[in-house]
Amino acid sequence: MLFTTIMGYSQIPYININPSFGLNNSNLESTISDQVKSSNGYKIGLAVEIGDKHFLEPGAYYVSYSSLQTVGTVTESLNFSTTQLQLYYGFKFMDLGLFKMKFHTGPTYEVVGKVETNNLNINKEDFKDGKWGGNVGLGAQVLFFTVFFDYNFGLSESWVDSSIKQDVFTLSVGLSIL
Repeated sequence: MLFTTIMGYSQIPYININPSFGLNNSNLESTISDQVKSSNGYKIGLAVEIGDKHFLEPGAYYVSYSSLQTVGTVTESLNFSTTQLQLYYGFKFMDLGLFKMKFHTGPTYEVVGKVETNNLNINKEDFKDGKWGGNVGLGAQVLFFTVFFDYNFGLSESWVDSSIKQDVFTLSVGLSIL
C-alpha cells in the first residue's frame, strides 16, 4: 500500500503558472499600404508549464500591435489587438537549481479582436478570421523570474486577399509560480 501511494504521488505532474509581459516587434505588411514602418507592441498573459525536464506549455495572451502605415499621402498609426493561444513543447537543457535555461516550440493561433478607427480605412474585416504561427523560444529562469526571447513565424496569411504572413519577435519577462 505504501508503494502504491508513493507511486501515485510520483505521477502528479510538476506544474508552474507563468504570468508574463513582453514587448514585440513585427514585420506587419499589407497590400493595402504603400509603406509600412516597423510594427511594435506588447503582449500580456498566462501560460501553464506542465512537466519538469520536458514540459507542455498551453497559454493565452492579449497582444497589441501598432505600426506606421502610409496609403497614398496619408500616414497614420494602425493599432489593433489580438487574442493569442499557444501550445508549446519545451525542455530544460540546463538546470542548476536556482538558474535554468529552457527552449520551447509549438503552434500559435491568433484572432484579431479590435482595430482602432483610422484614416486608412483598415478595419477588422481586412484581417483573416484567424491565423496560425509557429514559435521557437529560448529563455532563462533565475529563482522565480523568467526572461524569454521568442520568434513567431507566420504559417498562414494575416490579411484577406493577401499572401503576406506576419513574423514577430518578442522579449518577455515574467514569473514562475508554484
